[in-house]
Amino acid sequence: MADLKKDDAAIVARRAEEDRRLAEQRRREDAERVAQRKKQDAEAAARRSHRELVLLVAIIAFGVVFLVVIFIFNIVITHRTAGPLFKMGRYMDEVKKDRFTEVWNLRKGDQLVDFYSRFQAMHKALVDRVKEDIQVLSAAVEALEKAGVEGEAVDSLKRRLEAKRASLATEEG
Repeated sequence: MADLKKDDAAIVARRAEEDRRLAEQRRREDAERVAQRKKQDAEAAARRSHRELVLLVAIIAFGVVFLVVIFIFNIVITHRTAGPLFKMGRYMDEVKKDRFTEVWNLRKGDQLVDFYSRFQAMHKALVDRVKEDIQVLSAAVEALEKAGVEGEAVDSLKRRLEAKRASLATEEG
């Protein structure tokens, strides 16, 4: 019986030793798993952070490109609107100086086409009036010369006739 108790004690000791060894092994494996899990979590967080950074940079880049495109588009639209206004202003300055230059059409794609065509019609009407004035003044000067009338009034009419002809010379020439 003593031998049996000894054998039982040895078996219990061996099992306790094996349980201790298995528990230690399980603790090491658990520690390795925890370390591995922490490492995986850190790598996942780094990848997530990298993706978020790439996304943020992409959003900022898209925003900058979008702003540049809108800026360029705005400049083009502004020029297509301001160009005809600038052109009409130059023609108005020429009319103010009594010079009727030829009114050219707008560029393809310019805005204010209807307004500009009305401006062209107005300019043509002014030119037609000047041509009519030239005919009337020519007839008046001719009639006065045939009648033998001379003096300051006839000279003034002749100067006005020549000024009107000169204003159209730039338009026709």
